[in-house]
Amino acid sequence: MYKSSPANVGTDDGRDSDASVLTGVASEITLKSGDNNQTIDAGYYRCAYVGDYVWLDRDQNNLQDAGDEGLNGILVELYKSSNPTTPVQTMLTINDPRVGRNGKKGYYNFEVCELGNYFIKVKADMTLYNWVQPNQGTNDGIDSDVIDFENQSTLIFTVGYAAEITDIDAGVRLKPLPVTLKTFTGRWNQSRDINELTWVTATEINNDYFEVERSIRGGEYKVVGKVSGSGNSQREMTYTLDDSDIKTNGIYTYRLRQVDFDGKESYSDPITISVERRGETHTNIYPNPSNGQVNVEIQASEGQRVSADVYDANGRLVLATLIDTVSEGKELNAKIDQDALSQGVYYILLNVDGEVTSHKLIIIE
Repeated sequence: MYKSSPANVGTDDGRDSDASVLTGVASEITLKSGDNNQTIDAGYYRCAYVGDYVWLDRDQNNLQDAGDEGLNGILVELYKSSNPTTPVQTMLTINDPRVGRNGKKGYYNFEVCELGNYFIKVKADMTLYNWVQPNQGTNDGIDSDVIDFENQSTLIFTVGYAAEITDIDAGVRLKPLPVTLKTFTGRWNQSRDINELTWVTATEINNDYFEVERSIRGGEYKVVGKVSGSGNSQREMTYTLDDSDIKTNGIYTYRLRQVDFDGKESYSDPITISVERRGETHTNIYPNPSNGQVNVEIQASEGQRVSADVYDANGRLVLATLIDTVSEGKELNAKIDQDALSQGVYYILLNVDGEVTSHKLIIIE
């Protein structure tokens, strides 16, 4: 976006701007016959923009990625390096306004019109947070740039004309609470068909409760159970929780959220449990032999990947993806139209989670 240059600056009227900063209109002039006035100019310039996000590093890998979240209401201050005591601009982090109400949290942006060297201070409540390690990885757009933890300030950067510096980020993580987690493990008990979770603490101070959060196949974490803590303990304590809501095959990821009596929280490292049921598969193909339409019915366990293709007697694929889906535990149905296959012998190859079976099909006139 362009801004109007100040009008009537300097002594050379042929080089200054004559347009009003407010209206964009030059002052009225009088021209007589034969006059030639080449000094009425309008100057514009562009400012630079500096900003990005303040974010909570949920998975504690020092980078912004899926599962992390922006933090609103954090005071961010912009300073010139030549005057490190007085901020040039300040703002509170907000939802990114460029994408409406549902914009990413933790957004800030400064319009900087004076070129020079600057740094930013992020005034997060450091009784709740620790800074993440800065300048991690190779992508400067997702790392943290707060390098002076004591003063909560970033590196010094140079703002040039019309620059767009949109990678000055600040990452924090929740301070660990005074609960020493010794182990956190889980396993799929196939005979009970549940996921059994166990964790052991070595010491606890002011521990109110644990929440077990679960993510299925990389989805959003949701609370699946709550277990009271021991308050204060200097001996080893063991906790368990069974998760029976595991109807779908796949990878289940769990983490512990530990909450203090005063509301402070911390998270464990995640663990994964693989649930891979290998139930019986039932297939019904009828009529067979057939001189018309053929019906294919398959019963597979919920969560199993099921596909079916039709090959002729020479092994050539003649009907692809007759079925290609993930079973919900219900009967899967497909039909082969009357004119789809000519007279002959065919084979329906059924693939259920990598296990392939062949079913003979005869088409007659």
